Amino acid sequence: MLTRVPEEIRLAEKAIDFGEFFSQEPLKFQFYYGENNQAEIINTIYLEDGNKPLTLYLEVFNDSEQDVIFKNSNSLAGKLATVQAGGAQAASEKKCHFQLRWEKDLGLKPSEIEIDGKSGQWQVNYDEESRFFSIYFLHKSGLTLKPNEKIQIGFSKLTANNRTVKSSNVELLYGGIGLISTGTANELIEEQVSSKNAVSVINHLRKTEIPLQFRVLGSNAILNDGTTQNTLKLKVLNSPLSNNTRPILLLDQSSKFIVSFEQGDHPDALVATDSQLQAVDIDTTDTNSWTKHHTANSTQWSFTPKASLKQLTAGQGIELTISQLVTSSVSGLACIYIDYQNIGSYPDGRLVIPIEKTPLLYSGGQVGIGTKTFDRETTKLKVNGDIVLGKDEKNKKFIFHSRSNYSGEFLQITHDKDDNNWDWGQGITLKRGGDVGIGTSTPAAKLHVAGGNTVINDNVGIGTTSPAAKLHVDGSVKFGGNSTIINQMICGQVFYNTVDKKWQYKGFAKGTRVVHTDDARFTIHYGFTVKHRQELAIFATPIYRHADNLITVQEVHEDRCVICMIDLANSKHPYEPTNFSFMIIHFGSPSDLYHFYELENNRPLKHSAPIESYDYNTK
Repeated sequence: MLTRVPEEIRLAEKAIDFGEFFSQEPLKFQFYYGENNQAEIINTIYLEDGNKPLTLYLEVFNDSEQDVIFKNSNSLAGKLATVQAGGAQAASEKKCHFQLRWEKDLGLKPSEIEIDGKSGQWQVNYDEESRFFSIYFLHKSGLTLKPNEKIQIGFSKLTANNRTVKSSNVELLYGGIGLISTGTANELIEEQVSSKNAVSVINHLRKTEIPLQFRVLGSNAILNDGTTQNTLKLKVLNSPLSNNTRPILLLDQSSKFIVSFEQGDHPDALVATDSQLQAVDIDTTDTNSWTKHHTANSTQWSFTPKASLKQLTAGQGIELTISQLVTSSVSGLACIYIDYQNIGSYPDGRLVIPIEKTPLLYSGGQVGIGTKTFDRETTKLKVNGDIVLGKDEKNKKFIFHSRSNYSGEFLQITHDKDDNNWDWGQGITLKRGGDVGIGTSTPAAKLHVAGGNTVINDNVGIGTTSPAAKLHVDGSVKFGGNSTIINQMICGQVFYNTVDKKWQYKGFAKGTRVVHTDDARFTIHYGFTVKHRQELAIFATPIYRHADNLITVQEVHEDRCVICMIDLANSKHPYEPTNFSFMIIHFGSPSDLYHFYELENNRPLKHSAPIESYDYNTK
């Protein structure tokens, strides 16, 4: 690494007058990038880009017809500043064979510049002033440069750091200090000679296109229903190709990403209107590395790296979340722009991100219409709103309509009428909880049919997935608009098996069982329990009718009843048991449990025999 000229030498030499410059230029110079001593790029300096710098070669050649002799510095008289300062070995303005003077507009960092190993015979140091800095070259043992011969010195880490400068002047100074002579007479070059070259400042030739790319994390589609708050996730990253030898992008405080939206007088091309964009927010997920800048009511957001973030290596970038984006713009493509400034050593530019405005959202095998959220992974289609099927003509359309009101949540399928309005009083209605209405929009039972006929060829199940009959209802049933709700009904037969000599029964409901209590009494357990036994209607009929017997219901409980055979001739004695059928119906409770109605042609009891007091809540 280069070291600066010692302070004592610098101060001593500034007191010496240089005199006039010599007009002749036996020495010329140039810079180049190349390999195997072959110049490919001449008088050019690459911008610093954070990657491994190429070697920049300095070539000083004898452009005269005489030898140019670089004398051994040890032969100098003691009057030189280096001797006066103590004989230091550093090359300096008054102890060098030549020097390069650079303007500071290039932003060079001389303390970081290194000399290649092949130039070890040269003592090289630097010094700097307000506008310039100089590199001094002193050959340690002396050198004779024949006509057309050249000196080659390689520099690494000699790169420009100012992107605004496109060219700068470099000056080669030599002579005037007794260290260079020419010709066979060894004639000293008495006056200082200057030779200048202009060098261009460019980006690396292999870096013609910035390796920035954008990714949309998730879908780039947004719903344009005017109410949905959409969210977009974007990432801008350094994504160089596999053969890119310069993958690093340098950052500084002037580096910037600017996010903006399509503007103009064509509403079809807008992501959203200016008023809708006022509610939008954009944030970076890495707040430790990036700072957001946004002015109120502005539709631009900028992000600059914090001082700790010096570069973007391959795969690194900035991740942005755009939230609260509501739009009612027509369906189609629109653009979000991300401008980049002072990224790496590349020119400024823009990334264009297409956004699809749509009423239908497709994401990961799921489709949403009017919605961007899905309840579960198995949902394939979710619609927020009504579905209309059919032709756009009168009496040619059907609608799937969901609604909520004081009586519950419903899904109704109905059709349009001659006046092009929907016939809400007809169709099929499904109420949350399982009630189904046909011809009514307010079903009050598992199956509530109002008007018309129903014809079904196969089994139908309501409340069950395995119907065992033409109509299998697992729940209550209501027939007609003004009818009783039937919650449950069971039927069966009790008979004597004359072959096996034992009583048996046929049960037509799971859980039903019959107990032979005594000779003429049978207890039937329903297989279910009711809250109010007053809601039970129980019927028993003998299979073979005898003139002198009667089958009656003797006891009624919430979960069982007792059937008894009575001798009509002597009602106080049970009759011999006989085969009989029974029906037990549990009907629905009225909504007003304590509302009773008087009978027409009501007659009081004619005798004083006690009668059981009717209490609906009595067990």
